[in-house]
Amino acid sequence: MQNLVFKNNIALFGGALYNAGDNGGNASPELDNVFLHDNTATFSGGAVYNYGALSGTSNPLINGATFSANSANNGGALYDDGTQGTSSPTIRNVTFYANTAQLGGRSWTPARAAATPTRCWAT
Repeated sequence: MQNLVFKNNIALFGGALYNAGDNGGNASPELDNVFLHDNTATFSGGAVYNYGALSGTSNPLINGATFSANSANNGGALYDDGTQGTSSPTIRNVTFYANTAQLGGRSWTPARAAATPTRCWAT
């Protein structure tokens, strides 16, 4: 997905995007030059929720994105869940600005998941 804007979306998980790779599935999209602004998740992943649980995989590539003013209870911008599976997003050249959450304002990656950030900025 390239050159997209996700704005003012609301969901329980992943306010703008829910990558469901659970139960042996694979949800690993490539996001390039994407703007995610003012999205809300009631529970986790204000803008994006990566769910690679139960022998599944969610390893998105996020390149050149901006996450701003997103909110959730856990992971204001991103939440990665790899419970008994894999959730290892690659995050390059990304700006995080004014995202809020009770746990992990920018992102929340529990011990069972692993994000790989490169040249990211947070303000």
